[in-house]
Amino acid sequence: MQDLGELVERVERLELENKRLRMVGGATVAVLMAAALVGAVSPQAIPDVMAARAFRVIGNNGTDRAVIDADGISYHDENGILRGAINADGSGYFDELGRPRAGMTATGIGYTDENGDTRAAMMDLGILYFGENGVLRAWMNGLGVAYYDENVNLRARLGAADLATASTGVEARVPAVVALYDEQGNVIWRAPR
Repeated sequence: MQDLGELVERVERLELENKRLRMVGGATVAVLMAAALVGAVSPQAIPDVMAARAFRVIGNNGTDRAVIDADGISYHDENGILRGAINADGSGYFDELGRPRAGMTATGIGYTDENGDTRAAMMDLGILYFGENGVLRAWMNGLGVAYYDENVNLRARLGAADLATASTGVEARVPAVVALYDEQGNVIWRAPR
């Protein structure tokens, strides 16, 4: 039989080991819980896909300043007025009142004045310039450049033209000419003759 002193000593050692094991176990549990909490609040990796129906940039006053959605991309001024847009139909620029001023579509590029009248256009027909009243004033195309008066009468042409031969009166296409016309469309000067 062991004596009482050895037994007490052995119990004290066991209690000390038990205390150490509880401390190590508690510390292990605390470290694992801390790791889980740190992982829960740490920044996530960059996602492969971001999905949304729209993205909006909101100004200080709460108005939309830029919008990207299924209809396209639009830019608005500080008052919320549309100033620029790109969509499936083309792109456009709008003035401070939201009126269209310039645009580009599949058919061409156009510019309108503050009254909404087309002033310039570039399309398959060529480049066209319109006067203040919306009347065609100049046209550049594959045949050359033509200038028209306020009644849309051809007044000058640089390039190919259908001109009557002086001796026969028969019209023929002249590939390169500078010609001036009167109000009735008659050639009043041309070079070469």
